[in-house]
Amino acid sequence: MTSASTSFKPAAPQGDEPPRREPPRGDPPRSRQESHPLPTRQPPLTDKCWLHREQPVAGQPYVIISQQALQQMDAHGRSNLRSELGGALLGQAYRYEDKTFVEIRAALPAVSPDHGPVHFTFNADTWAQLQRDRAAQHPNLDIVGWFHTHPDLGVFYSSDDVVVHSAAFTLPWHVGIVIDPVIREMGVFGWINGQLAPFSGCHELLDQQPQPLMPWKVVRTAVWYDGAAEHE
Repeated sequence: MTSASTSFKPAAPQGDEPPRREPPRGDPPRSRQESHPLPTRQPPLTDKCWLHREQPVAGQPYVIISQQALQQMDAHGRSNLRSELGGALLGQAYRYEDKTFVEIRAALPAVSPDHGPVHFTFNADTWAQLQRDRAAQHPNLDIVGWFHTHPDLGVFYSSDDVVVHSAAFTLPWHVGIVIDPVIREMGVFGWINGQLAPFSGCHELLDQQPQPLMPWKVVRTAVWYDGAAEHE
């Protein structure tokens, strides 16, 4: 989108959505929401947010990304265009007027030995370091998701990405961001009604300058299960 959003209203669900497949492991995260109640607070004013692509479909959280977090992900992603890189998304999830919001305020790079040209994942040491970095640098923020790059591979959720998200990011508001730093595209993924799906878009929080600085084109692509595309 090339204009600021005017309201936080969900888009109508698309009539030609393909059938949805259950995540390969774990219970649907919607069953865990009651045990993890969210606080209630007002989101940023709409004149402080810029809509990229489309408003959320029914059941999709509103994702608001600060310009600081965008710059942090961009710098980390461009630091190595030969291997996949990633990290944690820090912020807060909350409710307002029966809607769920995920506000991403910072992105922490992860140092993981388990990465290469076509894969990235977290191990125990990586998680421990991320938790130490979060506590030292952003003690008031929570881990609300993860990000990683697909250098020159395009934006999509691979079957490996599905495994990582289903195992480590199981709450309904946990989100994932995939960035292709070569072709300059990004997409947001997460849980919609208990199943992983690409999100229709996101909002940029204009916290550093009044104009958007999104480094990439925001796209909506697909989640891959066992080599087959779903949720395009």
